[in-house]
Amino acid sequence: MVSVSARPHALSHVSNDHCSTTLSFCSCVTQFSFAYIRVYRVMSQNSNPIWEYYSKEDSNASKAKCGACDKLLSLGSDKPPKQSAHGLKYHLEKVHKELYASYAEALNSRRRQTEELPAKRTRSDEISDASSFVQLSIPSCNERSSKWPADHPVAERIDKAVMDCIIVDMLPYSIVSGDAFKRLNFADPAGVRRYQLKSEKFFRTSLIPATYDKIASKVRQLMADVEWISFTTDGWTNPIKSCSLFSFTAHFLQQSTRRKVVLDAMVLEEDHTGAYLASKLTDAARTWSIGTKVHMGIRDNAANMVSAFRIAQIDDFGCMAHTLQLVLNDALFCQTSVEKVVKNSRKIVTHFKHSEQGSRRIDTCRLASSPVLLQNTT
Repeated sequence: MVSVSARPHALSHVSNDHCSTTLSFCSCVTQFSFAYIRVYRVMSQNSNPIWEYYSKEDSNASKAKCGACDKLLSLGSDKPPKQSAHGLKYHLEKVHKELYASYAEALNSRRRQTEELPAKRTRSDEISDASSFVQLSIPSCNERSSKWPADHPVAERIDKAVMDCIIVDMLPYSIVSGDAFKRLNFADPAGVRRYQLKSEKFFRTSLIPATYDKIASKVRQLMADVEWISFTTDGWTNPIKSCSLFSFTAHFLQQSTRRKVVLDAMVLEEDHTGAYLASKLTDAARTWSIGTKVHMGIRDNAANMVSAFRIAQIDDFGCMAHTLQLVLNDALFCQTSVEKVVKNSRKIVTHFKHSEQGSRRIDTCRLASSPVLLQNTT
């Protein structure tokens, strides 16, 4: 029994013996592996069909003698692992063409036999595979598991992809704060999470201004190459009734292709007078440097819009679709019979929109019976 005070020394002795045995074993394995590779290479050289036409010189291990012309050719080295048969092949090809043809046929025959044999892994293959693995250092392992910095190229590309998704699909910035979004792993869903999620404030205050400036620069270049531009404009109120917007959409031809670009969606912060709308139109044309290229503006038939174009001195034309809508309203909805039909139709639609039982009943009738044309019910 070993005392408590003697245990550290005993463990140290065992540990040293164990390390010494392990090192000796590794050294033996390494020496055996290199010896095996050398023997394998020598056997590969001797099995080459080229040696049917050459013989090695006993007095000079770096030379080979041609059996046809007794010429000595260099093997590149006196050590078998470093020797090459390239010069021997070249000599046959240039000097002894018939022998080279026979050598090529024997080589092709041996290759075909090798291809027909089932694949079998040899010790040399295992040694080659083992040598292809490189043990990573501790700093490189830590680097692979660490977070990418904000200026890392991969992180910047992911930021741009998220920003494109928000812009194209018109998503709110708050999507990056959602629980499902935070669970996304952009590098590898099953791997280490290296991308550091950005906040809503980052996309709203940093990335969207930079993205806007980049796109605006391209649009300005596009506008500079256009000769004439017409535009459409209209005003509307957002769904929550918090502000009114005034659109400015450019229409132009790029070679033989018709293009449309929304240049502005301006917030209207004052009363929608003709003078105020005219100032907005002028500002939009000045911002995009198209004041001298405007051919015509298309507007609705509201009095303030007509006044705005007159004050801004822009050639204008009333929207044909809006004009037809006004004509239909004046021609149809002023009639008592049409007004009665519309009123009853609204009541029916409202009933089925608010009644789950009625909606289910009408779906059942629609699926059970064939459609009935309106003129057949009269």
